[in-house]
Amino acid sequence: MSPPNAVSGIIAADLTLPTTGIAPGDHDGMLPGWLNVLPPLKAAVDFGIDLRNHDAARSWGQGFVNG
Repeated sequence: MSPPNAVSGIIAADLTLPTTGIAPGDHDGMLPGWLNVLPPLKAAVDFGIDLRNHDAARSWGQGFVNG
């Protein structure tokens, strides 16, 4: 983590989310799934909003974007 910014008081951090166990040919197919991770994470960190899907009937496996 970086020290707080003297002007804004914001603390910054770098976050790495690696994928493991994915065959090289399957990597491109996994990329759309990151759209299900990154915006909800930003909403939670920046605004304290929980955008997670709480309906098991509407998941990635059933063809919904929110999984």
